[in-house]
Amino acid sequence: MPLKRTAVPGGPPAPPAYVPPVTPPSAPPPAGWRARWRARRAAGARHAALGRGVVVEVAKGAQLELGDGCSVGDGSRLLVRAGTVRIGPGAILGERCTLAAHAGIEIGAGAVLGDEAVVLDFDHRYDDPDVPVRLQGIVTAPVVIGADARIGARAAIQGGVTIGEGAQVAGQSVVTRDVAPGARVGGVPAQPALSRPARSGTPGGSRSRRDR
Repeated sequence: MPLKRTAVPGGPPAPPAYVPPVTPPSAPPPAGWRARWRARRAAGARHAALGRGVVVEVAKGAQLELGDGCSVGDGSRLLVRAGTVRIGPGAILGERCTLAAHAGIEIGAGAVLGDEAVVLDFDHRYDDPDVPVRLQGIVTAPVVIGADARIGARAAIQGGVTIGEGAQVAGQSVVTRDVAPGARVGGVPAQPALSRPARSGTPGGSRSRRDR
């Protein structure tokens, strides 16, 4: 939402109340910048391209692995609370994507995530109706997105999901179940559509509908 300016009688308009800083990836982070890049926990970081304003948080004991030639778009967030996040060679994350891991997230080689896609490997518990959800803890399960998969803009991938090689997820979908290699899904929750052929030797490449 655009920032409003307040006119001051007899003078120019007041500046916006807050202008977020923009830091090119080639520049060192200024003091107080939100990104906490810890090189000893980020393998292969030299070979990745990070856009402006990317936030990287890697907790103690966690690991971030960036493959050769992968890229992370402007304003994206890589939040590794526990486990390992792997972004494979040549994988592309669009602008303002979010990866948040408590168990593990793997993005295969050449996979593409559209702008504002979200991948979470956890969810909040809600077993006890007498306890606020925010106080019930979380459940975690790793997420795998296969090589050459395509995740549309603003799609959400939930914990425990495996998306097969070459699969396609339509924009703004919510994926709650596994997606077969070469399959196409879309909707909330995501439902199967016609599949495209998978790579040679990869199961799941038929063009039949897959019931869930």
